[in-house]
Amino acid sequence: MRKGERIGQIARDCVHFRGDRPCVPHLKEGFTCRCPVYCPQSAKILIIQLSSAETVTLSGAVVRRLKAVDPNSRICYLTCHPQQVPAEADEVWNLDAAQIQRLQVDHFDTVYNLDLDPRACAIMNMVPAETKKGFYLRQGFPSPVDEDGQSIYLRRLMPRSYEPDSDPVRELFQVCGLEYRGEPASEKIAGEIKLNAGREKHYQGFSSK
Repeated sequence: MRKGERIGQIARDCVHFRGDRPCVPHLKEGFTCRCPVYCPQSAKILIIQLSSAETVTLSGAVVRRLKAVDPNSRICYLTCHPQQVPAEADEVWNLDAAQIQRLQVDHFDTVYNLDLDPRACAIMNMVPAETKKGFYLRQGFPSPVDEDGQSIYLRRLMPRSYEPDSDPVRELFQVCGLEYRGEPASEKIAGEIKLNAGREKHYQGFSSK
């Protein structure tokens, strides 16, 4: 087989594909592309939460819901607290200049920004995506993308006028435009470095923050 033909057979759409390293099925079983565990990626999702480690942990409930609805989706998580990322996320990205450059040329089906941090909102504006939920920069200031983020925005902006939501997980589901069904926050975190449904975890730029 000629070299060009080999490259053409690489399954770039597979959920196991990592691009810059061997996939887990190849390392474990010696499988090559279009193997018995080949699974086409159905959607690519980005979740952003930079400033709050607690919110990163609580967002596990949202990540699990997204996986339950679409098990073949690839969920990428951008944060300054990578050790707190729910284990159900497929890729964990730390905020750095190299990652920002990558995001500028990447593309996602959906981006959820759960953070009112201006850095996170600026990234929301920058990343190409079909659908965006949460918060973005409007005239240089954080603002809700749509009505689903308005309640939390007003509570954060005027805490003396609006009572905080008694269930912060429900609040996250609201921002994402998802129906809340009483899911608890995930107790597993990506820092355990384990496999999820046979997929390799992809960690980039872990820091001591």
